[in-house]
Amino acid sequence: MAGVESQATFHELLAQYDLALARLGQSHDELLARVSELQSEVARKNDLLAHKERLAALGEVAAGVAHEIRNPLGGIRLYLDLLDRGGLNADGVATVEKIRRVVSRLDRVVRDVLLHSRELQVQARSVSLCSVIMDAVNCATQELGDGGITLEVEVDEGQALLDPDLTARLVLNLLANAVQAMPDGGTLRVLGRLTTESCIITVEDEGPGIAPERLGSLFSPFFTTKAGGTGLGLSLCRKIAHAQGGSIEAQNRPQGGARFVCRLPRVRT
Repeated sequence: MAGVESQATFHELLAQYDLALARLGQSHDELLARVSELQSEVARKNDLLAHKERLAALGEVAAGVAHEIRNPLGGIRLYLDLLDRGGLNADGVATVEKIRRVVSRLDRVVRDVLLHSRELQVQARSVSLCSVIMDAVNCATQELGDGGITLEVEVDEGQALLDPDLTARLVLNLLANAVQAMPDGGTLRVLGRLTTESCIITVEDEGPGIAPERLGSLFSPFFTTKAGGTGLGLSLCRKIAHAQGGSIEAQNRPQGGARFVCRLPRVRT
């Protein structure tokens, strides 16, 4: 009888051992899988860190170049003003205006580079959303020229707690991006909506839209699909939106073209 009990106990211990061994094997496999995940994550973060360091170095170089460009731009503006006073004929006036538009674009690029190379200091105050957007629209109008672009603006009246300069820069960059997307002309729409909690700024164009594979990289620094582009305009838009506690996204319109939607908090808590 004792032998039977001992044999039963032995089989029970053997079963428990097999179970423990199976659990140990499972734990080992799970541990190996977790180690592999952690190794992949470390490698990805190392790559991301190296990428950020390269971007930071590139940003420093770009900021230095921007400073070097800024002074000559001021001199060009001065000469253009002098030419304006010199009684130019119609062709001369048209040429001066073209040069002035180019200088404005260069100045915007320089400002973008300098803003991107440093931490943004948000100075929010109660401002009219309409006034902020119209400031950007008026600046953009100077760069439109005769490109056959029709501008439609619809903005709600009301106050919001925003940094007016940074927000106007965000809108101006979205407008410039839309203009570049429509070299053959089209309609550019700017909408400003106020809700109880948010300011929603939308810019729509009738360009070719955004390739699906590029949507994820659109706001990355130095990413551009345009010849001669800096890849800073949209990246700075995201930086400004985030600095004010907001967000920005890009979409393709069902009827064609692109839509950029920026949401900013109307009141800060």
